[in-house]
Amino acid sequence: MAGLYLAEHFQSDIDIGRHIVQIEEFIHGASAAVQKASSTEAKVQQYLDYFYTELAFSGDENQAFSPNYNFVDKVVDYRTGIPMTLAVLLCQVGNAAGLRMREVAFPGHYLVRVEVAQGRYWFIDPVDGKHLDWHQLLALYRSMTGHDEAENVPSEALIPVECENTVVRMLHNIKGAFINNKQYQEALECTELLLELCPDDPYERRDRGFLLHQLDCPHLALADYHYFIKHCPQDPITDLLKIQISTMGQCDMIWH
Repeated sequence: MAGLYLAEHFQSDIDIGRHIVQIEEFIHGASAAVQKASSTEAKVQQYLDYFYTELAFSGDENQAFSPNYNFVDKVVDYRTGIPMTLAVLLCQVGNAAGLRMREVAFPGHYLVRVEVAQGRYWFIDPVDGKHLDWHQLLALYRSMTGHDEAENVPSEALIPVECENTVVRMLHNIKGAFINNKQYQEALECTELLLELCPDDPYERRDRGFLLHQLDCPHLALADYHYFIKHCPQDPITDLLKIQISTMGQCDMIWH
């Protein structure tokens, strides 16, 4: 529901009721699929077959900057998404069908954790529904982080996340998609929503400054730039922002 409400915020023509009905149909089909199996592992596999074969959901990791792949309603309509939006839908439908699934904010690539026995879990790639073993998880961790010498996946990388964390990540993705499309007003709305959740985040203040600057509001942008410089003096971008401000007619500023 949080994903649908986010989509509604940026799309005035969305029909949330229609999408809820569609998701309820997915749940009905998923419930019927898992009833065909007796063991939990078999139920999970039946569900994955239903989701990725019968419903034909699929993922595209290269479309992180496409707004359509970041909006839950579009994922429902077109059966295609990025790892995060697919993970949200996969978990919600699966949980409603009686499975125990959680989203995992794995570095650079959302995963789904499903309990197949007491204290034993499968980790599913939401792009294609494949069960990842430990060697595959380690390979994915290395590729996403660049830590080629890592011998194990850190336990914190596999901890499930709460709804609020996923909503924040969704907003970041949607903001990035809008910036990539030069839809700066919409990206600014994302930043304002993120600042309501994290009002003291200097990086969101920096991004808001950038967006205000793009929208020809340089005086408003300056306050956010100064806030970032004050709170993140060691960040590499700070020196660049000082140069940027100097080109905005602020050469007489004294930096501390």
